[in-house]
Amino acid sequence: MLLAACLLALAATPPPETPEIELSTRNLTLTGDRLEITPGEETTYLRFSDGVTVRGESFSLTAETVELDVITSDAWQESEIKLPQMPTDTERISRDPGQAIAEMARELELPRARFSENSVRRVGAAGDVRIESTNGIVLATAELVSTDGGRSWAATGRSTVSHNDPVTGEVSHLSADRLLLDSLTSRALARGNIEAEFQQADLPLVSVKAERCELNLAERTLTVTDGLQASIGEIKLCCGQLSADLSKQMLTAFDSPHIEDSATGMTLDAGLVEFQLETQLASAMDNVWINDPVREFSLSAETITADLRNQVYRAQGEPRATYQSSFYTGQVITVTRDGEKILIEIEGPQHGRINLDELPDAEELPLD
Repeated sequence: MLLAACLLALAATPPPETPEIELSTRNLTLTGDRLEITPGEETTYLRFSDGVTVRGESFSLTAETVELDVITSDAWQESEIKLPQMPTDTERISRDPGQAIAEMARELELPRARFSENSVRRVGAAGDVRIESTNGIVLATAELVSTDGGRSWAATGRSTVSHNDPVTGEVSHLSADRLLLDSLTSRALARGNIEAEFQQADLPLVSVKAERCELNLAERTLTVTDGLQASIGEIKLCCGQLSADLSKQMLTAFDSPHIEDSATGMTLDAGLVEFQLETQLASAMDNVWINDPVREFSLSAETITADLRNQVYRAQGEPRATYQSSFYTGQVITVTRDGEKILIEIEGPQHGRINLDELPDAEELPLD
């Protein structure tokens, strides 16, 4: 059928301004300066170009080009686009298809289509694509596609999703090679060379690099895995998995986390670490080991609570503190760092071996 082979294009003359269309909750509305249509028996292919805008229930999208596959039986009943009457001179179409298309295009008005989301099988966009959802999320990419009427969007190529919360002042920014965004629930899944930053007022900047990240901007939570590296101000973190609840200012590191304080050189290794952003209090569990190679000091225990801001460490569960060749054990050991000095407090039954030659000012210690 010749109709299925025809391509309709609007003339390039600037279109008149069109008023805003009131949207129903299940409609997609499109505007653009140019439209091409390839009709088909089951689906019709539409290609909008030159300043395209798409509006749906939970988002608005701008791009250089937008493509839609629309169920043919539904499209023309609900859309404001009307197909022109086909020319009857089929030989003329074969002989001069360009002229035939130009004549048909003059019968079309400015592309301004409204489709039910259920009638749209696929939406694709390319060229400086930008989606803004009603909940303040912005997705920028070179190319993306939706197969559910614009609720979720799959972006390929380097893509960025960001959110600025006017209530909490929190700013979130994530870039990845591939990204899937659910604009209705504010959930995103990112893969490949992920770089993310999360900033809350008066709190340390949280930066993350990884290969996989699940992000819920509505609930302000994220789960990061695969090749994970993170920083919290001056604190560097490597682990197998990181979960964060930014509404509670809490991060949890799983799978052998390793922490390094770049300001002091101190390192911490454990099976699990919970970190409070506001207080910079870290609760480490499961064979915890703190090492200070500069001062030749280490602390080990089953659990250690580390106040990284004030440099105070409280160890419980067979704690052991070591300074050079000296060591100390007890029920609870609290270590406080004050500049270059280290203060060790031991509670409960104590045991140790002390090399007085290694202690500062050892000649002044009472020996009674």
